[in-house]
Amino acid sequence: MEYIKSQYSRMLNEAEYNRYMLMAAILLTQGCVLTPLAGLILEMNSVSMGISIVFAFATIVSNIAHMSMKAILPTFLLSILANILLILIHLI
Repeated sequence: MEYIKSQYSRMLNEAEYNRYMLMAAILLTQGCVLTPLAGLILEMNSVSMGISIVFAFATIVSNIAHMSMKAILPTFLLSILANILLILIHLI
C-alpha cells in the first residue's frame, strides 16, 4: 500500500510541471467530449443532466482556481466515472 501511495505522490509531483498542458487536455476532454455526449444521450431520454453539469463545473473551477493536482485529477476522474455511468445507464 505504501508503494502505491508513493507512486501516486510522485505522479502528482510530476504533473505539477505539466500543469498547463494537463489543464488544456482536461478542459478539452470535459468541455468538448464528455459533457456534450452525456447531455445528448440524457436529453434523448428526457432526463435532466444536472449531475453531469455539476461535475463539469467542479472540474472547470478547480482548473481555473489553480488548485493542486491532488484536487484536480480526482475531480476529473470522478467526473469521467459519473458521466460514463450515466451514459451506460441510459443506453442500456
